Amino acid sequence: MTTINSMASPTGRVLVVAPRGDLAVGDCAELRQALRAPADGVDLLVVDLLDVDDLDEAVVEVLVGTAARCRAAGTRFIVANAGPDPWMALTKARLAGVLKLHRRGTTPLSELLQLLEL
Repeated sequence: MTTINSMASPTGRVLVVAPRGDLAVGDCAELRQALRAPADGVDLLVVDLLDVDDLDEAVVEVLVGTAARCRAAGTRFIVANAGPDPWMALTKARLAGVLKLHRRGTTPLSELLQLLEL
């Protein structure tokens, strides 16, 4: 079963959406809702895939749409902690220059957020 949790940083400048389980077409509506229109003052929206082992193309489309909405609103958007299977599914979008990705095991997410000065 997939669950999708959201949490804001203490400053409210970062919103992290952290799904758990495999993400499939049936999870798109809930994921889209969790990613829709972050509150005012959110500078960075992060989708943390640490607990996601697999995702399908419909989920990639949701993430690409979210990236476009964030770009239009001036909000940074990162897909973080992508494991091997999600990384492969997301690579096509990354190569198209659409998504900013953080691969699991490269840099801890906390360090990534510090590098972004958030």
